[in-house]
Amino acid sequence: MPGMNQTLQVVKMAKAKPRQTSNASARPAAAQVGKKNTNYMKVFFIFWGIIFAIGLITVALFKVPAMVLLVMLFVAAVSFVLMLSQLLQHWEGTVQELKTVKETRSSGDDDWVTEEVTYAFVKLTNGKLKKMRNGGWKVGDHLKKEKGEMDVRVL
Repeated sequence: MPGMNQTLQVVKMAKAKPRQTSNASARPAAAQVGKKNTNYMKVFFIFWGIIFAIGLITVALFKVPAMVLLVMLFVAAVSFVLMLSQLLQHWEGTVQELKTVKETRSSGDDDWVTEEVTYAFVKLTNGKLKKMRNGGWKVGDHLKKEKGEMDVRVL
C-alpha cells in the first residue's frame, strides 16, 4: 500500500517539527526580569473600593449625620475621577530643561514653608511642553507614560 507509507511519513515529519515557543519565553531573560506585570487599573479599583467601604462602615458605626455621607460620596467621586484620569494618560517625550524653583506653601495655621522643587520640562511627541516634578531625570532623557500605568519610564 503505497498511499499508507506516504501518510506515515507525513505524520512522522509533523512530529519531528520543533514546537513553537510563546512570545514570553522567546524574549531574553534580561528583558523579562525588568518588566513589571502590575495591572494598575485593577489595583486602583480594588484599593478605591476598599477605602470607600471602610468609609461607609465608619459612617454607619458612628451614626453621623447624613450630610457626612454626601460629602464622603463627593470626595470619593472626585478621587475616582482624578486617579482614573492619571491612569488613562499616555504620552512620550524628551526632557528639554530642568528648573529649580523656590515654592512657599502653608503647612498649618500660620506656618509657611519654603522648599526648592525641581521641575522637568518635557517636550512631547505631539509638540506640546509638559511641566512636571522631576523624577531624577536628566536633560535628554526619553520618557514614556503608558496607559494603565502610574509610573513614567525612561527609555
